[in-house]
Amino acid sequence: MITREIRKALGRSAIVVAAFAAPFAATQAEPSFDGWSVSAGTINAAAGALCSTAGISCTPLVTGDGFLQQTVVDTTGAATVSYVQTIITDTGATGTPGAGLAYSDESFVRQDQTAGILSQQRTAQSTTAVVGAAGATSFTGTATLAMGWAQNLTTVRPDLNITQNLIDDGLQAVTGDEFGNSFALEANRDATGATTGKKMSIRQDVKMGTSTVTNNTTDVQSFVVEQRTGTQLPAAAVGGGLTLGAATGTVNAAAGTGGTVAWAAGEDVMVTWLGQTVNTQGGVGASTLSKFGFESITNLTTPATASTFSTINTGIDEGAGVVLPFAWDTAFGAAAPTVAPLP
Repeated sequence: MITREIRKALGRSAIVVAAFAAPFAATQAEPSFDGWSVSAGTINAAAGALCSTAGISCTPLVTGDGFLQQTVVDTTGAATVSYVQTIITDTGATGTPGAGLAYSDESFVRQDQTAGILSQQRTAQSTTAVVGAAGATSFTGTATLAMGWAQNLTTVRPDLNITQNLIDDGLQAVTGDEFGNSFALEANRDATGATTGKKMSIRQDVKMGTSTVTNNTTDVQSFVVEQRTGTQLPAAAVGGGLTLGAATGTVNAAAGTGGTVAWAAGEDVMVTWLGQTVNTQGGVGASTLSKFGFESITNLTTPATASTFSTINTGIDEGAGVVLPFAWDTAFGAAAPTVAPLP
């Protein structure tokens, strides 16, 4: 019997080996993910979207509890293309990928010795049946790899895409302690294996206080990092860069705070922001809050940097648009970050 540890090792080793494969230039027929389901450990791909497509035939090679390996022959293109598809999930599992399965790994490799792999691995764990209930914790993660021939599929995707999300709702009815962390990384490579573009997003939210009080707004901190590099960094939307104003809300603003950081498309730029509110008087409502916001912009290519802060605004957007002394550019996301809302 194939154990869960061996199945996971097979999935990870396939990703590592294929990461060094050279891209294949010709356009290929396109396999797709998630065309299967599993019931009590028996994986059914025959009725899925991929194997039910006209011109595509699927033939099982190896089956087991939580394991399926099959050939996928695609005759829909100018030339027949054959793949070996491997699907791995937990023993005894029931569900569909991305919906109720704690673990799944799916990969395609070509049978004609053309270098490359298309692979997707998912993990989802929760301490309660309903995420969001008091005391619930959840972790979800996805890792997708498209290398070699898979870089030229008609479905546009990053060569490497990793996302992870952790949420701890805490014991809201008692202490309201909550924590959230998210991470996303996209990367593309050229034919030599060099990274041509990267997009990284990190966010962390911490909330403390009792959520039994309506509209309670105590003790919240949010932290964001956005980095764009190479093909993932467009030119600045307005004015060639971002201009941060001098610090606001304090007579002790440091001289030289603020400034402009410019960039050209394809450079390496990172934006960091932190916003927090703390209830210092024990009451309810905005008048009892102490606020702080910080933002920095760094062009790692030139290099250049600027930063600013405020003791009256958390920044960057407090619900009515971007406020001084902060600034935002859509190169780092369609919407400027805000302090995480409370329960």
